[in-house]
Amino acid sequence: MMFVSNYRNTDIVQPFGPFSPKFTMSFAQDDKMLKKAVNGIVSDMSNRKLKDGEQLNMAGYSYGAVLQEYATIELVKKGYKVDNLILIGSPTSDNSELMGTLKQYKKDGKIGNIIRYDIPGDKLSNPKNGIEFTEGIKQGATEGDNAHHFDLARPGQQTDDKIKELGILLLKNGVK
Repeated sequence: MMFVSNYRNTDIVQPFGPFSPKFTMSFAQDDKMLKKAVNGIVSDMSNRKLKDGEQLNMAGYSYGAVLQEYATIELVKKGYKVDNLILIGSPTSDNSELMGTLKQYKKDGKIGNIIRYDIPGDKLSNPKNGIEFTEGIKQGATEGDNAHHFDLARPGQQTDDKIKELGILLLKNGVK
């Protein structure tokens, strides 16, 4: 949760609050899980080259979406092109600095598509501001597993149907 809270909109954190001197540090790139994910992908891509028509797709749900956003940035910096960045229930705001970076990479042709699936009724999916993000956390805390944020994660036919709908949406958007 701290990774999401700290990095969902930007990789710059002011450790002493917003009124601190210009003492800012970038921590996301040093995150152990992020490094492990990127190193694993790079190792796999080195050992098994993509065949003609295969895609490099990055997908994540919630925390995983934020992690994949940063992993995509790191892969682009290493010279890889990501065909599709698929964000499900991402707590990164569309108008954030982080999303701006990803959209610029898309514009530059370094990312093919950015496909968001914001979960209906979920205040953690693409929150407009910090207040809505906090309301999303509260929504999850009070509703538990029944919170909308988990609508594509809990077992059952209703969830399976939603996942199938998402799969169809992804295929329509060119994901192979």
